[in-house]
Amino acid sequence: MTANVFRYVSEARARGVRDGRNEGQAEGVLLVLQGRGLTVSTDVCEHILACTDPERLRAWLMRAGTVGTPDELFK
Repeated sequence: MTANVFRYVSEARARGVRDGRNEGQAEGVLLVLQGRGLTVSTDVCEHILACTDPERLRAWLMRAGTVGTPDELFK
């Protein structure tokens, strides 16, 4: 039973780390867009914050510095 508890705690910790990284990347995307003076709509903001795919978030973060509008992230 103890091994199951440790496994559960380990898995929960890994999920927390992963979720924290995703949240940080999403916030980074928004900060870059806002820092460039672009207006980020509520829909775009919610879409970015709801994303749980780290590869997609990384791609958006890389593109956030060059897109003309926040909507272009998703094209």
